[in-house]
Amino acid sequence: MTDQPDPNQLSPEYGVSRDVFKSLQAALVDNDEDLVRYIINPLHPADVADIIEDLSSSERSHFIEIVRGTLDPEVLAQLEDNVREQVLEQFSAEELVAAIADLARPYEGAVAIQPSSFVHAMRLMDASGSQ
Repeated sequence: MTDQPDPNQLSPEYGVSRDVFKSLQAALVDNDEDLVRYIINPLHPADVADIIEDLSSSERSHFIEIVRGTLDPEVLAQLEDNVREQVLEQFSAEELVAAIADLARPYEGAVAIQPSSFVHAMRLMDASGSQ
């Protein structure tokens, strides 16, 4: 017997359940923006990052378009590097600067943004011609 949870029966302390993930995918297919926001609103940024990583590329793009104005910047710090790069490409230079500034503010329990994310954001800004 192992202490590992069954991935199909995850409780909130272990992450997002498969049912919640499937509901989010269905909401994306139905373009139900309110339901997408409702599903992720109570989740921890690490759980939202896990969801983003598990979505297909097209689902991820659609998800980011829906939540881009309300996404907790800490989610960006929780993403795997390769996924973070894909997600960052969907944000404008101004949105990236605001997210980085928000992450740079120290607060209890905060996860510091990785320097590579900041460098990538700056490169995106340079490429877009923003300063």
